[in-house]
Amino acid sequence: MILKINEQEISEQFFQQRLQEIYPEVKKRLAGKPPAIIDLTAQDETRDRVIEEVLIDQEIDRVNPPADEALVQQELKKMLKKQETKRQLKAAGKDRDRMIEAMRKQLLRRLQAYEIIEAAMRQDTPSDEDAEAFHTKNEGFFKVAEQVRASHILARGVGDSSKDKIGQAKAALESGKDFETVAREFSEDTTAKDGGALGWVPRGQTVAPFEKAIFALEIDGVSDPFETQFGWHIAKLHEKQEGRIRPFEEVREQIVIMLLRERRNEAYRLFLEDLKERATIEEIKG
Repeated sequence: MILKINEQEISEQFFQQRLQEIYPEVKKRLAGKPPAIIDLTAQDETRDRVIEEVLIDQEIDRVNPPADEALVQQELKKMLKKQETKRQLKAAGKDRDRMIEAMRKQLLRRLQAYEIIEAAMRQDTPSDEDAEAFHTKNEGFFKVAEQVRASHILARGVGDSSKDKIGQAKAALESGKDFETVAREFSEDTTAKDGGALGWVPRGQTVAPFEKAIFALEIDGVSDPFETQFGWHIAKLHEKQEGRIRPFEEVREQIVIMLLRERRNEAYRLFLEDLKERATIEEIKG
């Protein structure tokens, strides 16, 4: 198979090289899918990416955007310091200067490609009105679940030994020791060093028996020992926050960044579509 794009032929060898680069990322993304599906997807994505790369390369020749030669030289110096580059230049012998010039031209083309793509994607920052309208229409995106700040003491395992240990922890609490001290002494959880602190725990993020116990507590309340699949616990509740919708002022910057990213991505998609519509693309099989 040979691609011909605006009379420029893309060889099978070049296509296979790009396929080898793209295949691993497709295989990772489609892990578990039949090999035939992975192969076809990788080939389709390689074809699309090769077409886009060639069209952008041809657009560089058509537009010939200005590039910052100082920046090219700066990037070239970085490249020349790499050990792999030094080995290649040493192996090049008399062709060393020619190789360096080829590197410079490659960096120049990359910078020109960046200038063309950036110009196509350039968008005004979304207004506060646009961002607030998005917040109003999509309040569910900004919903924060009910959550509590809690600590716990854990005696791992099942049976009498873990139940006995949590009983000892309860006795220590009843004797007047503070919760953090007892957690450090008795808890077998990784949180023991922090006095059992779990931080903020949203509803729906823990196993059911634990959630039921901590969300039923009052502020500063300490539970009776209770069992989960991990062992026996005693929990303490420090703070509670009801579920809420994050207000616009709190998420304005996040929305503006998201809308700008979406607009830039859409502009890039339209830019590529325009290049493809203006191009002559043939696939020659043989």
